[in-house]
This record gives sequence, structure tokens and C-alpha cells, in this order.
Amino acid sequence: MQNIEPTPIVSQTKVILVNSDKGGDMKTTTAVNVSMSINQKSYRKRGYRSLLINYESSDHASYAYGLDWKKCPTMFHVYRGEVSIEDAIQHTPYGDIIAGNNSVDYIDTLFKNVPFAEAAFKFKEQIARLKALRQYTHIFIDTQPLIRTLLPVQAVLATDYLVLPMQALPFSVLSLGKTSAAIEDAMKDNPNLKVAGVLLCRYGNTIEERGCKDSITKWATDKGIHVFKQPIRPGIAVATAQGRRRPLFDFVKFANAAKDYEIFTKELLRQVG
Repeated sequence: MQNIEPTPIVSQTKVILVNSDKGGDMKTTTAVNVSMSINQKSYRKRGYRSLLINYESSDHASYAYGLDWKKCPTMFHVYRGEVSIEDAIQHTPYGDIIAGNNSVDYIDTLFKNVPFAEAAFKFKEQIARLKALRQYTHIFIDTQPLIRTLLPVQAVLATDYLVLPMQALPFSVLSLGKTSAAIEDAMKDNPNLKVAGVLLCRYGNTIEERGCKDSITKWATDKGIHVFKQPIRPGIAVATAQGRRRPLFDFVKFANAAKDYEIFTKELLRQVG
């Protein structure tokens, strides 16, 4: 008899923004890997389903999902009314995704005659449509860093939880003041936003990194922000899987980073439900 996966009964979809105030902190890599992780068979059997929205012109997330992203509709086409957000979803063997490509750069031009305060909620309106479908337990958003431009502000307003990928490096420690300001701005924009925690990435456990980790942990503790227990260790597995356009868990499942992202996924689900 053919095994039929259960249809998820989604009482409330959680929207999770994976972001920080600067680039290079593995936000896209983290968003891709946690979203793909939740779409593994072991999670799907328990009713989990995730969707990733590639809400920036950088097409790396769409590339990782194996899409011919240049031909895919994006949120730009949704806002123009060329396609519904439901029909913009691409179904892949690794999970569902709304693609991103260069067209996303032109979203702000669509709202040039709309007050910023009104345009800022347009993405949230579309997310509400996705939530009404009750098909996904989790929606992950990958967008530009947390700066005061339209797309990141839209993402913040539509988000329930914020995951902060960060590297244990001196520049990250020096930027903690800017990170604090970015979080404070985000929480002013969206008072219901919760910070799920800080995820340390490319963590090699060197003496210098341990010192930076201690500084970041103290900063997070003072702010009441959780630090996920398992850092993501460095290695070539992540780049190799990306180059082959395969999920990390499927292609090199015994690699340290694959194990670390699996532990992170479980902890995140315990944190946000």
C-alpha cells in the first residue's frame, strides 16, 4: 500500500525572518537549510510544511532550490497583479519557495506614489493570504539586511520571529551597537515581533572566536535574547551542497554543518512552536 503523507492541520502559521543588520552572516544559507530541513520526510510525517520566500534580488536561495529562477514569478509580479501569491509558489523536491531575481529590485518603484507607511504593509497583506491557506506551519523570509528601506521594513512587519545569524568575529562584536539599534527599530515597527535568538555561524572554536562568542553571549543575555546552543561549524560541505544544488542534509548528511543545522532546526521549533 502506498504511504500517503498526512495533510497538515495548521492552526497558526509562524513567519520567521532570518536576518541581521549586515551581509555575510550566512542569513541565506541559514534560511535555506532550516526551511529545507523542515521539509524532510521525518518532519513532514509529523505535519510540518515550510515555505521560503526569496524576497531580494539575490537569487542564491532560488538557485539552491534548483530553480530556473530567471523564468519564475517573484513578489514583483504578485504586486503587479500578474500572478497570485499562491500561483507564485514553486514546488520542488526540497520544498516550496517563492523565487527571487532581479525583478525584486523594482518593487519599490511600484509603490513610488504610495505613502511609505501604506506600502510597508503590502507584503504583510500577501502573507495573510498565505496564512489563510493553512498549508504551511512555517514561512521563512530571506531579504536584504535590516536597514530602513522598503523590503526589510515590509518583512519585519509581516514577521512573528526574528533569527539573527552572526559570526563570532571582532567585526561582529564591534557592530553590536548597530545590531541593537536595528532590533530596536524592528520592534518599534512591529511590537509583536519576538527575537527567537542568535545563531552563531562558521564557528571554529578558536581562542579568538571563543572570546567573541563570550562577548556576543553577554550582549544577548543583557538584551534578554536567546543564543542557540549549537553553533554552525565551518567546513566545505555547505559550499559543496550549494554548488551541486542539493540539500545539505541529503548530499552530505554526516558533515558537521548538516548535523548542526539539524540540531538548530529542532531547537528553533521548540522555541517558536
